Amino acid sequence: MGFFTKGITLPQKSTQLSLELIDTPLPKKVILPVQQYLGEPATPTVAVGDKVKVGEVIATGEGAHTLPLHATISG
Repeated sequence: MGFFTKGITLPQKSTQLSLELIDTPLPKKVILPVQQYLGEPATPTVAVGDKVKVGEVIATGEGAHTLPLHATISG
């Protein structure tokens, strides 16, 4: 597999590089679809109101094209 030979080079913005990072609040509600493009819908492994941690599996499925769904934030 070769490297890309075309493309653009974006200029570095020195003013953006010097900006301080800020903390943003977490959303009060997160919606994650359990239906993927291919395969069967995943089955939730947690119930509404359950506490979950980031990275925890919250839905699983069977079949070749179904992947587990993980929590994107804790809450």
